[in-house]
Amino acid sequence: MRRELSFEIMRVISVFFVIFNHTGHNGYLLFTQREIGSMQYWVYIFASIFCLFSVPLYFMISGALLLEREESIRKVLKRIVRFIIVLFFISVVYYLVDVITGRIAFSFLGFWKQIYTSQVSTHLWFLYAYIVFLLCIPFLRAIVRNLDEKYYIYLFFGWFIMVYYQL
Repeated sequence: MRRELSFEIMRVISVFFVIFNHTGHNGYLLFTQREIGSMQYWVYIFASIFCLFSVPLYFMISGALLLEREESIRKVLKRIVRFIIVLFFISVVYYLVDVITGRIAFSFLGFWKQIYTSQVSTHLWFLYAYIVFLLCIPFLRAIVRNLDEKYYIYLFFGWFIMVYYQL
């Protein structure tokens, strides 16, 4: 499969800003340490606001690349299982760290409950969201394949009204 340079560049930018979003006072919150209105303040606050697009951008890239593929549901399910395995093992590590450091007492039932409710570690929310996204791929493919252009326009305006009506 040929990779498009534009998608690769967007992935790099997205990864950079996801990392930047997790830098706290050493990056993301640097604007709070600068004089309001100074040039550094505006540069840092712009970077902090700009990084908020990184996760939606990642989902858009994934959608653009996955929706055009012709894959069996079996292949999609294999991809989902891979992400569930990754989520499980990362969750085990975080859970064991909490047990070892004394934050919580070890319990198999407690561990399964935390995995099910996404309470093992808050930043794993992305894996849960991505698994749901992958579960929706077969349905989204069917919609994309069979949707006329007029319905895309209808959906866009519906989204626009719903989002900006809340402002």
